[in-house]
Amino acid sequence: MKVQTPLGSILICNVYNPCDDNTPLPHVSSLLKAHRGPVIALGDFNRHHPDWDESRNAHLFTSAALDLAQPLLDIVSNAGLTMALPRDLPTLQSTSSKNFTRPDNVFASTLLVESLISCDTVPSSRPPCTDHFPIATVLDLSETEAPNITKLSFKKTDWLAFRQILRDRLETLPGPRRIVSQEEIDSRAGDLKKAIIEAIQASTPVLKLCGWSKRWWSPELGVHRNLSRTLSARSYRARSDPEDPVHEEYRLQRNRYSQAIKDAKRKHWEMFLEELDEESMWTAARYLSSEPTDGGRTRVPSLRHTNPDGTPASASDNDAKSRVLMESFFPPAPPPSCVNTPTPVHPTPVEDLPEIQTSHIRQVVYAMKPHKAPGPDGLPACVYINSIDMLDQHLLPIFRASLRLGIYPVDWRESRTVVLRKPGKPDYGIAKAYRPIALLNVISKILSSCIANRLNSLAENHGWLPDHHFGGRSGRTTTDALHLLTKTIKDAWATKKVASALYLDVKGAFPHAYPPRLAENMRKLGVPTTYINWMLAKLSGRTTCLVFDDYTSIPLPIDNGIDQGCPLSVIFYLLYNAPLVKVPRSSSNELCVAYIDDITFVTWGATFEENHRVLVDMMTRNGGALEWSDTHNSTFELDKTACIDFAPSATSKKLVRPPLTIRDQVINPVKSHTLLGVVMDQTLSWREQCDKALARGQQWAGQLNRLARMSYGTSMDTARRLYLSIAVPRFSYAADIWYSPVTQSPGGRRKGSAGFADRLARIQSNAARAILGAMRSTPVASLDAHLDLLPMHLLMNEACQRAAIRLAATPPAHPLHKAVIKCTLGRKKHQPPLQRILHFAGVKPADFEQWPFGRRPLPSAPPEFFRGRQEAAADAWADKAHLLVFADAAVSRAGVAAAAILWGDGGLELRTGVRLGEPGSLSSLDAEVAGIMLAAHLVLTVQDDSIVDDVTIYSDSQAAIACIDYRAEGASRALLQATRKAIRSARKGSGGTRINLKWCPGHMGVPGNEEADAEASRVASGHTHPTHLIPPFLADFRPPTNPTTCKQTMKAENRKLAEAHWASSDAGLKYATRHPGLSPRHFLTHALEVTRSRATLLFRLITGHVQLRKHLHRLQLVDSPQCEHCALELETVTHFLFRCPQFADQRRLHLSTRGADFLRLSFVLHAPSALEPLFDYVKATGRFADLVR
Repeated sequence: MKVQTPLGSILICNVYNPCDDNTPLPHVSSLLKAHRGPVIALGDFNRHHPDWDESRNAHLFTSAALDLAQPLLDIVSNAGLTMALPRDLPTLQSTSSKNFTRPDNVFASTLLVESLISCDTVPSSRPPCTDHFPIATVLDLSETEAPNITKLSFKKTDWLAFRQILRDRLETLPGPRRIVSQEEIDSRAGDLKKAIIEAIQASTPVLKLCGWSKRWWSPELGVHRNLSRTLSARSYRARSDPEDPVHEEYRLQRNRYSQAIKDAKRKHWEMFLEELDEESMWTAARYLSSEPTDGGRTRVPSLRHTNPDGTPASASDNDAKSRVLMESFFPPAPPPSCVNTPTPVHPTPVEDLPEIQTSHIRQVVYAMKPHKAPGPDGLPACVYINSIDMLDQHLLPIFRASLRLGIYPVDWRESRTVVLRKPGKPDYGIAKAYRPIALLNVISKILSSCIANRLNSLAENHGWLPDHHFGGRSGRTTTDALHLLTKTIKDAWATKKVASALYLDVKGAFPHAYPPRLAENMRKLGVPTTYINWMLAKLSGRTTCLVFDDYTSIPLPIDNGIDQGCPLSVIFYLLYNAPLVKVPRSSSNELCVAYIDDITFVTWGATFEENHRVLVDMMTRNGGALEWSDTHNSTFELDKTACIDFAPSATSKKLVRPPLTIRDQVINPVKSHTLLGVVMDQTLSWREQCDKALARGQQWAGQLNRLARMSYGTSMDTARRLYLSIAVPRFSYAADIWYSPVTQSPGGRRKGSAGFADRLARIQSNAARAILGAMRSTPVASLDAHLDLLPMHLLMNEACQRAAIRLAATPPAHPLHKAVIKCTLGRKKHQPPLQRILHFAGVKPADFEQWPFGRRPLPSAPPEFFRGRQEAAADAWADKAHLLVFADAAVSRAGVAAAAILWGDGGLELRTGVRLGEPGSLSSLDAEVAGIMLAAHLVLTVQDDSIVDDVTIYSDSQAAIACIDYRAEGASRALLQATRKAIRSARKGSGGTRINLKWCPGHMGVPGNEEADAEASRVASGHTHPTHLIPPFLADFRPPTNPTTCKQTMKAENRKLAEAHWASSDAGLKYATRHPGLSPRHFLTHALEVTRSRATLLFRLITGHVQLRKHLHRLQLVDSPQCEHCALELETVTHFLFRCPQFADQRRLHLSTRGADFLRLSFVLHAPSALEPLFDYVKATGRFADLVR
């Protein structure tokens, strides 16, 4: 059915799909492809999948059910549809089992989803004699004119001109001096803002956007439009003569214009995909990974709400909507307490850190993302990144006065709040279906970041936060919290006890935080008074403007809560709910695991009844959770609070799980609950979590089809990188918790989560088929091998190994450090995930270099980008420094070594090198850093005898330079410290020597680099140098295992296992027979040299899974495998390329005349020089026209 609307013609497909086959789906696919406008596909699809069914129905997600659902998923992804009916909403109640399931669904185009008001089931309206619930979908299809937008294009700012203008403006401002009042700080902040805005407006072009601006518009379309308008006018004037040929001419031109617009849109998208590069690929990634939300375009419909007197009402105009949304986002502050309580005694505040310095300001600015959305002043971070060296002297007195006096500039209290939809809500007619995104002025976030760094440092040094408070703290992750929780449960089982967990839900945690209460918490902890006064000043007198529907509200007051977009929000809330985390008594089998506002109380005992009594006591005791709730203006939504009783699967079904009652609210234990993105079930079997991971991965893999089509799209290499960087982290998140590494016993039986791995392999196979443009018949092993992907079981194993290595290197202060030590000893029964992954990875904490929290300091210099290889080599050739030092390293079978060569004026030359260890003992990164240390030591040696003005140290390792400059990590911590110390010492020598550390590309003919490379190889083979030319640190360097080195070794071993897996597979054996001595790993290199469509054809020809009659006959798509042109042989790849007489002339012209090698299959399909003749031949035959265009 088609419906005409203001948005155009909408196709509505009402589908009934049988339970046992997908007969109607090809017809549905054809209808969707033929329709160019928005579509809705709905009906009884009779398919079950984790993407829409409740996790409790995991028994329905069999392999057969997933196979039947895959064609539907393919249609949805190919048509660019989004599921409009929210996940987990059942649409059917079985008449026999009374179970609720989800066979029905609603899918809609993105344009319609943006117009969605509600999509929900209506169980109350279920007719008799049916087990299905009605589904009501409401769309707002009214037309709204897009406003004209004028904004500054900061990506085109002339930064040199900006800096010069800003310098001139700053010279007119009063010099930096001590600020003593609120009026003065407001004036100074206002003058600085005015100077920056004037400089920006004079150096930044204005970008004008209107509702008619289209990226795909072209001059050719303009010609079509003008001609259409001319013919339209002529046709109208001739309306009295129906036989006038102008009417037909106008009709044809109108159709041509319409088709030209469609073609322009398609070509623009295809060109965008084909031109994706290192930077723009992440733009495409955002298109794929973002939820189907508005970003400011979706309209907010009339909002239903309740008046203060309890009567229902509806807000239809923007002012009323603003008030309703404001009440939902920012609840009012509680009334001041009238109870006369004695003034509590507070500890003496701890000693504060030294005053803020300009270096602190620069650090936080250089760590900012340059183009994030700005606040009300419209100035993004890139403005400050490009000028902080001029602004820091003006910001410093403002920042110091703000903290010292407890005052805050009035302008910085203003914010903009963008209203966005929460994805997957059934009804967008209520305020709870929306979420606020606060945009603060960047200049205020600079000060907040400085304060946050200081508070975080003080909190860790003085123990203000409980150990088990994991969120927002350096070196602690969500998986660490989950490891602690699962280990606690397994430890209870090991002592024949059971465990219970209570998951608390705090309603509107950040907006309900009461600043005076936060101040009291800070006083009790001994936080310096300056921070408390400053916090109260910052959080008072705030206003915000709500932004939605192209409408901006008047400034509305905020008198409560913590700004969620502020860098201080996390540390403030950690201090706010720290008393809640301290409620459990460690001596009474009680524990609290917290991650910011996710609070979990855990206890263990002989029975669940006993556990429930303890949980209720933790909630109701003096100083318990409910008392914290009452005194901190925070409400626990008890109807959303969940309890799980954990027991081993062998005894779980026999145990009674009684309800527990808290303040008259009865809480019945549930079988599963999601904590920090992981579904925990009562037996820790993780089946539901696997289904969730499968749904996550399938959803993204389906979206990948939008970027990688068979005949057009992004390159295979780019699509592969997107898969590895986005999809894999999504479905493998917390795999070290819920996935048991797969191993194979000598008898061939697999142990571990082999079933999970097989189910998850669907994700990779679907993604790989999209990336390669492969036919569905292509074996999974062949897909993995040609894309150089680890098979799924090895991919998941590697995720567990990485986690084990990270945990083994945790310092003693980490809350899991003792647990890691105990798990290395292990036990046979009820092994926690932590023990399982440590045992599988074969790592021991005692062997590792321990990396402290926050080991990467903030950058103190603007981010630098290395020049191109040619430019960098030319710079090295032209360098006229007093001393040139070249450092390099060698990692080979002979060993690991580092070397350096110094060249100076007057023919001075010094060489040094040191063998650091056996092969595999150190990473190449460590060796490169050691080479730079040797270079610095040579400079120190020369400084003993002469004065050195300037030095350039060259290394061919960008990673080593980045580590030394605090811009990366991965090298040995002790080695980095020693190298930085050596460079600092060299800079102090000779009364002050200018030392520059630069990159010189390797193997570009630069003499110094070539010599250093050769010297490192000689040293690795045993050549030695005088001891005075080797730093004592390197002479005795015997480092503990570097986690990075261990991860590199692990990756190399997994690659070998993947190659062995491929070689033993049926596809691998066939490949070895057809292409002896060749590896599929080189396919991606060949694919980079040709267009995407040709790379698709090349892959199909290599694997034999191509549209030739032998293969099509095997798929039962044609009647005979014989070649239809000659009928002499089976139509195989070899027959088509080399033997079919139908194409003898084309073969002679493009292949056979080039030599005998061009008549060998392995050469033609793999040699780079043969690819162009191969595609010329295919194109000349007229076959595969859509792939060799």
